[in-house]
Amino acid sequence: MPQPRTTWRDIANDLRAAISRGDFAPGARLPSRSRLMKQYGVAPQTVVNAINALRAEGLVIGLTGSGWYVRRQRPVM
Repeated sequence: MPQPRTTWRDIANDLRAAISRGDFAPGARLPSRSRLMKQYGVAPQTVVNAINALRAEGLVIGLTGSGWYVRRQRPVM
């Protein structure tokens, strides 16, 4: 039976779970796009879509030329 295709949602779910578990602490850099592409066997746009979903949720921030980092959560006042 063929393996189901990996989607951007699968990658976003895996990264979200890793952040929740503490595998990536606040301020930690996420794996590079090329590393995620190789790990999941997907096209660049698939990884971009996954990261964009996490960015839209406020979980990660991007630093130009540096990569994506887990966002530090500020307490609600």
